[in-house]
Amino acid sequence: MKRVSGRIAAVLIIVAIVAGLTMILHKAKREKAAAPAWRPRPAPVETADVIEGELSRTLRYLARLEAVAAAEIAPEITARIVSIKVNEGDRVAAGDLLARLDDRDIRAQISAVEAGIKAAQARLAGARAGADAARSNLAYAKREYDRDRRLFEKKGISASALEDSRNRVDEARGKSTQANEAVRSAEQEIIGLEARLAEARTRLSYTEIRAAAAATLRKRHVEVGDMAMPGKPIFEMIDVSSYQLAFDLVQEDLTWVRSGQAVRIHWPAPVSEAGRSQTVARIFPSLESDQTVRAEIDLFCRCPEQLKVGTLIPLEVVVERDRGLMVPRTALVPTPVGGHLVYAVRDGRLKQVSVQVVLQHGDQALVEGDLTAGESVAVGEYLQWVRRSNGMAVSS
Repeated sequence: MKRVSGRIAAVLIIVAIVAGLTMILHKAKREKAAAPAWRPRPAPVETADVIEGELSRTLRYLARLEAVAAAEIAPEITARIVSIKVNEGDRVAAGDLLARLDDRDIRAQISAVEAGIKAAQARLAGARAGADAARSNLAYAKREYDRDRRLFEKKGISASALEDSRNRVDEARGKSTQANEAVRSAEQEIIGLEARLAEARTRLSYTEIRAAAAATLRKRHVEVGDMAMPGKPIFEMIDVSSYQLAFDLVQEDLTWVRSGQAVRIHWPAPVSEAGRSQTVARIFPSLESDQTVRAEIDLFCRCPEQLKVGTLIPLEVVVERDRGLMVPRTALVPTPVGGHLVYAVRDGRLKQVSVQVVLQHGDQALVEGDLTAGESVAVGEYLQWVRRSNGMAVSS
C-alpha cells in the first residue's frame, strides 16, 4: 500500500512539473509572439538639401590697383634744384608749385638782353632821325635839279652845272637808302633781341616746376641740391580720382576670358555692392615677354582710402554661368559608364537618381535629373558611397 502511494505521489510530482513547464513554454511563446520582429538598424548618413539657383565657373587672378592717369614730370632745362615744395602723398591742384630751379644765370641773360634792346632802340631812334634828314636832303636835291633843268633848257646854265645838280640828287638818294637800311637793321636787331628775351623768359618759367593738373605725388626722385636735367623725371604724379585694376592673363586662358565678361572683386575692405561686380574693360592685343596678356577693369566706384596704388586685389572672372538645381559635389557618385547619380533620401531610404552634371565649380554642381528643390541627398567623403545601396534604410 505504501508502495502504491509513493508511486502516485511521484506521478503527481511529474505531472506538476510537466504542467509547470508547459505553462512556462506557453508564456514564452506568448511573449515571443508579442515581441516586435527584428529589423536592421537604419544607417546614419549626412545629407544636404537640393537647392535651386545660379552657378558660375570662374577663373581666379590677382590684380593690381592702379590710377587711370599717371605722369612723370621732368624739367625742360638743366639747373640745380634750390627748393622742393611737396612730399610723397601730397595732393596738389593744377598750377601748384612743386619745385624751384636755380635761375640766376637766366635772370642775368634777361638783364643783358633788356639792356641790348634799350641800346638798339636808341640806335633805331638815331637811324630814323638820319633817315628823315636824308629824305629831306633828297627832296631838296630833286627840287634843285628840276630848277637847273629848266634853266638849262633856257640856256641859263651850262651842261656841266646841270650834271653837277644831277650828281647831287644821286648822292642824296644813296644817303637816303643807306639811312633807311640803317633803320631796318636797327629794327631787325630789336626783333632778334626781343625774341631772345622771350626765349629767356620762357626758360625762366621752366625754373618753376608746376603741376599740370590736380594729382597726388606718388614719388619724388630728387633732393635739394641735385642737378635736374631734361628727360630725367624728378616727380611721379597720379590722379587718384579714378582707378583701374590690371591683371595678367596666361595664354591658355585667352580662350575663356573676353572683354565684357563679369568680374567678382574680393576687396580687402568694405566697398559698395557696385564695387564688387564689374566687367573686363579691355584686353591688350599682344603678349608680353612672359607670355601673358594685360587685362584691365575700370572701377566706377570709390575705393577705400586705406588701399594704396599697387595693392593686390583677388578677383574672379566669370567664364560660364547657368541656372537650375544644385547639389554638393560630394553628393555625386560616378557610374561605370562615365555618368553620375545621387542618393536621394525618400521615406527614410536611399533612392538612386541618375543625373547629368551641367556645371561644376567649387564645392557645388549644377545637375539635371529626377530631383526637386528642397529634398535631401546623401553626401560624404570620397568612396563613402561604396557602403550605400538602393533602398538602404538611413537616418540623418
